[in-house]
Amino acid sequence: MTELLVHNTNVPQPIKLSDGKPGYLSVKREGNHFRYFFKFEAHEHHDFWYDAPALPNDLVIKVASIDGPERFKIKLIN
Repeated sequence: MTELLVHNTNVPQPIKLSDGKPGYLSVKREGNHFRYFFKFEAHEHHDFWYDAPALPNDLVIKVASIDGPERFKIKLIN
């Protein structure tokens, strides 16, 4: 499982992955929730989005891809 280190704010930001790879989080308001779009530069990880009023700490997201399933854990940092 790859951990994503995300600042506890609803703004776009670069993110760090536990395996050292870089990523970026885009945030867009959609009605009463946010769409969090996680984009990764490395081809080892697949981009995904998550819709919620806020990102919860320790959330585990399972992503299905042509390369097989992958799991990410959101770790909020201040």
